[in-house]
Amino acid sequence: MPDQSAKPLSYYATTYNLSYQLDACEQAQAKVGLSGKRVLEVGGSLPRELVKDYYGVSQWVCIEQEEYYQVFNAGVPGGKARAWGALSDVQDPAALGDYAVVLGSIEDLPPALYGAFDVVFSVAAFEHIHKFGLALEKMAAALTSDGRLFSFFAPIWSSFRGHHLPEIKDSRGQVFSFKNDSLPPWIHLRMRPPQLYAWLLQQTDSQTAGQIVYYMYHSSLINRLFVEDYARYFAASPFTGDLSCEYEQHVPPDLQQKLESLHPGYKIFSPIGLQAVMRLRAS
Repeated sequence: MPDQSAKPLSYYATTYNLSYQLDACEQAQAKVGLSGKRVLEVGGSLPRELVKDYYGVSQWVCIEQEEYYQVFNAGVPGGKARAWGALSDVQDPAALGDYAVVLGSIEDLPPALYGAFDVVFSVAAFEHIHKFGLALEKMAAALTSDGRLFSFFAPIWSSFRGHHLPEIKDSRGQVFSFKNDSLPPWIHLRMRPPQLYAWLLQQTDSQTAGQIVYYMYHSSLINRLFVEDYARYFAASPFTGDLSCEYEQHVPPDLQQKLESLHPGYKIFSPIGLQAVMRLRAS
């Protein structure tokens, strides 16, 4: 159980600008347990004060790609959470202490960290991992035989704002972003790049249109996996358990039919995110 003497969750929300991350932590605590555990966080670096003081983990090791580390730790009070070093340099999990941020990708997990953790935890990261099958293999390798995986990730590519478009402001001050209603829902699935570019030229200038098309279809920011793709990857992985849809957005019947026609073999477009609660398959 979380430490009842610790500051309330509202403190961490305000101090560290956390929202959905705290919901994920509470779900993980309830479904796989965090307190007293050795936890490997994939694709993030939750603050030490939260995981140690509130949840009382015995060890929390974060694997974070350097570009995300630089961006998302910028607002942490007192500066960035100091990185221990590169993932490739880890020779002994004990050397990381009870909290550490290591820079690298889960796909490159070194053998020194195999079997070192009770829980793999991840929030809003799986949609960014390109070598997803290999990543799941490495997460499984990181766990003890009775270890558990918890992940919540959104928005996924097949959802209504799954393109993850970062904030882009055009010459008139108009802002385009996946966080607002500047673009029609599922537009990234309803159009191909040239079609979207032509449509955008009616809304904005050519430079902005080009940027939007690039980020939506060509940047390496996201992996562009559909719900069915994630399910197939998990089915082929060392994990078994529950993969559930989260935060559904209604798809009008005519649009559902169009999306199925444009993307043969795919039928699930309503979930904004997915939650995975998994354990290792019996050998």
